[in-house]
Amino acid sequence: MSASKQAVSRPTNTTIRDQDIERKTQFYGIVEALRMGKLPTNNQIDISINSLLESSMLNPASKYNSKLSKDGHIAVEDLRQVLINLKETILTKNEDNLLQEFIWHSKQIGSSTGDTGAGSNTAENNSAVTSLKTLGILIVTNGQFRKLLSDAVILLRDIAGDVASNAASKVKPSEEQLKSIDSPAEKNSWTDAPDLDKNKLSTDSLRQSVESRKAQAQDIKAKRMEQAKGYLSQKFPEDRRRQAIERLKMMITEIQGHQDYQDAINSLLSLVESYSSQLQKTSTDWKSKTEDAAENDHARMSQQCLQKLIERSANNTSLNGLFSVFSNFRQQAHADPELKNWLKNIDSFIRKTLKEEGYVMTESAKESFNKLYDQGNYLLSNRYSSYADDLSNEVGNLSEQFKKDPMNRKLSDSVTTLAKDIGGGSHSDRFELNQNLLTDFTQVFLPEIFENTRYVPLPRIEYSDPTIDAVVENLVIESSNLTPNLIEIRNNSVMRWGRNDISSRRHGSFDVMISGVQADLKDVSYYIHKKSGFPSIEDIGIANFFLGHQGFSSRIKLSTAKPNSRNRFFDVDKVDVSIKHLDVRLKQSKHKVLFAIFRPLLISLVKPALRVVLQKQIRKTFDDLDELAWNIQQRKKVIARYVDSQSDTSEQKPSTMQMYIDAAKNELAYRKENKEKTKKKSNKPTGKLNVATSIDNSMLKNIVLPKGTTSVLATKYKRMASDGERWKSRVFSIGSAEKTGQRSSNVNNRDTAINNNAMVNETQNQTAPYSQTQNQAPTQTQTQNQAQSQDKSSALGAGTAAGAAAGAG
Repeated sequence: MSASKQAVSRPTNTTIRDQDIERKTQFYGIVEALRMGKLPTNNQIDISINSLLESSMLNPASKYNSKLSKDGHIAVEDLRQVLINLKETILTKNEDNLLQEFIWHSKQIGSSTGDTGAGSNTAENNSAVTSLKTLGILIVTNGQFRKLLSDAVILLRDIAGDVASNAASKVKPSEEQLKSIDSPAEKNSWTDAPDLDKNKLSTDSLRQSVESRKAQAQDIKAKRMEQAKGYLSQKFPEDRRRQAIERLKMMITEIQGHQDYQDAINSLLSLVESYSSQLQKTSTDWKSKTEDAAENDHARMSQQCLQKLIERSANNTSLNGLFSVFSNFRQQAHADPELKNWLKNIDSFIRKTLKEEGYVMTESAKESFNKLYDQGNYLLSNRYSSYADDLSNEVGNLSEQFKKDPMNRKLSDSVTTLAKDIGGGSHSDRFELNQNLLTDFTQVFLPEIFENTRYVPLPRIEYSDPTIDAVVENLVIESSNLTPNLIEIRNNSVMRWGRNDISSRRHGSFDVMISGVQADLKDVSYYIHKKSGFPSIEDIGIANFFLGHQGFSSRIKLSTAKPNSRNRFFDVDKVDVSIKHLDVRLKQSKHKVLFAIFRPLLISLVKPALRVVLQKQIRKTFDDLDELAWNIQQRKKVIARYVDSQSDTSEQKPSTMQMYIDAAKNELAYRKENKEKTKKKSNKPTGKLNVATSIDNSMLKNIVLPKGTTSVLATKYKRMASDGERWKSRVFSIGSAEKTGQRSSNVNNRDTAINNNAMVNETQNQTAPYSQTQNQAPTQTQTQNQAQSQDKSSALGAGTAAGAAAGAG
């Protein structure tokens, strides 16, 4: 057999393969580390982003980027800028790994005492995630929600159109102005020059001018606010708002009809009650129970980390003013029975609205809401009006500082620029993908992704039954070889119309041809033990499998199902499978000589048997798909008839897509349940198939294969994921780039500025307790306090464990 016939698209390079397998296995370790609650450090994130920026896909000097269009180069540069700004934001705002420390300490709250263990915390978190996912699916697939979302998009496009037309009318000159372009000015016309005599430019006149302009600006701002309110009232009239509220109520009622909703909402409410009781207990026993010292320390450290993170993200604005408002409000409200009763009634109203199906549509719910609203409005506008105003001022100031923060604006602007260059263009009301970028993606980026994917390692595969044990490992698929060299689809449609004695018919057929699926599998480790029968054999070794040139080819003919056929949608008329240029070589075996003698005979026997098995499996797969599609359609019809019998209002009916989704879920659940019942009824011993990602979950741990690379590497990185102090792990160290150099601004200077603002705020609170923080020079006492606060801040990131131990002592 000539060498050209045995060629594959890409022969396996064992050196590159082993490096690629190790890199991909490390990503498996990263996923395992995240599941364990581990997090990457800032330095690890920094090196990873720098390595990504130096990769061939984002490096402007790479050979791949030279093939990009002009728009492609712009998009790549925009993406690089987003990653650079994101990295700078993480390294600056999250200095000392504040976010990671906050997450870790938050998870430890409640796990230090015997009331709540770490296992129960994990179970509660999983339950919360599952419940929220269920609610999200119910909301997104609801017809009322999708209609509301569609209406909101249309309304936003209408507003965007008004903005664009108004801007165009202001920018575009009038016809008279255009006509006056070619006309000269009047002869000998002059205007008075401004008087810039410094004697006449007095301070008083300048102050009056500035105050006058400020007053004019305030008037203009007030007028624009009134215009905005009037415009929004025009776009959102009372009738439209009322209809939107009614449709939201209808959506809630429809979702409440699902049993999944009731299970999810009960689970979430139970979790809220559990965490609320824990917080109340912690708050009550904060100073009285010494055994809760470690838990209280975790809560304190978590609060400090979060506070620092928010303050840095809000342009170094102190949160002490906001905490002061909450503290004073809590002290006064604690002894107010009317406020306590109001909050209790709100809790009861929310629970009743969420749990009782249809309650939100009743008049009783409307009356209860109005009563609670009026009572709350009275409390906040009279008894607690000063707290409400101060809270609004503090939150407004914090929000404004978030927007003003230079680094936040820089990151936001880079993301906006990227979105605009990818598909925003000049259209403000819709997103259209740039066609040049689409071409770049299919012609440049997609091949590069396949190039980087290249070797895909499969996990260790084990099979055991009373007659045989088998293990296969080191199966590494090469993406280029696995991709067919030829895919050809032919379609033939026939439509015949006849009259009198000539019948009419419609018929369609598809002819799908696939050729050139290849394989070059080297160093495949195997173990086989035939326990019974003749001959009884046991072998362990290494083999190479080769499938070259045409390799695996198949031809499948499908046609429209005939009236007398058992299929409903399509018939499988013909399946042909061809396997050519298959070769197996044993590199290591107990029976290597025996196999070498009988290898030609074995291959000649295996190829026809394998071809027959593949043909039957392909035909069975298509027949099963036809049966599945038919059953789903029948279930959808049953759901549609049920919906029609329940209501005559079309707006309350689920969409066709939702009915098909429900039908598919029911059919798949029925098949799974039926399969389990059949398996339980069968007394015949069945084999067990196990896919082991690592040695820890292997079924046949005593079988150690030569060159068992995949399971050994997976076990290595899985154990590496669990190693590390608290939330840290070495498995996140990926990439070979260098760390970013020292930044120009020091975080201690920023924290000092925050402390300065906090001290000034405390001084001002003595005269105006709820005023906003002002920037003033710190006094000597404040400077000493700042030094103490900085010492505590520096101990936050490095000495958290020591702080927890001190709290426990």
